Amino acid sequence: MIIHGIIGDNQKFQILILKKRSLFVMNSLKPTT
Repeated sequence: MIIHGIIGDNQKFQILILKKRSLFVMNSLKPTT
């Protein structure tokens, strides 16, 4: 059960990273003027 919890946290962490990465990409694609 502990391992399952770790895997669940890891998935949430990866989703957070993906969201931040997509936000970062969208921000860098915006014109900086």
